[in-house]
Amino acid sequence: MVGRDIFNLAPAFFLLVFSAPLYSQQLPGIEVADSAVDQNAVTVVDLANQKFPELFSGGTPWRQLDGFRFKYFSVTGIYLGVNGGNLFVLGGRFGNQPINLGKVTDTVATLSSDTGTSPGVFYLTI
Repeated sequence: MVGRDIFNLAPAFFLLVFSAPLYSQQLPGIEVADSAVDQNAVTVVDLANQKFPELFSGGTPWRQLDGFRFKYFSVTGIYLGVNGGNLFVLGGRFGNQPINLGKVTDTVATLSSDTGTSPGVFYLTI
């Protein structure tokens, strides 16, 4: 139930983030430079793009709202965000409730390792 705990932290964030693409062309929050985002967060997005391009390609620039830094992937309708060292996913095939994927550093380690059963096959438990 960790993923649902995020509603206690910033309910307005997810309401705005999830509804923004449906009702307007403007994403919530403000744009921030990659240099203003934790390097592990940038790395996890880069790795996700490399390993799962069908889900995480062509994301927006980083945005910030209520302590979250996030990217939106319009092709799939997925948001990938970080807050407090944790990685969250929302939208698209992941549904309309945020899922806490755990520590960003753990996800970087998982995506960086060659644990797949064959080249190009990686497993990320969600």
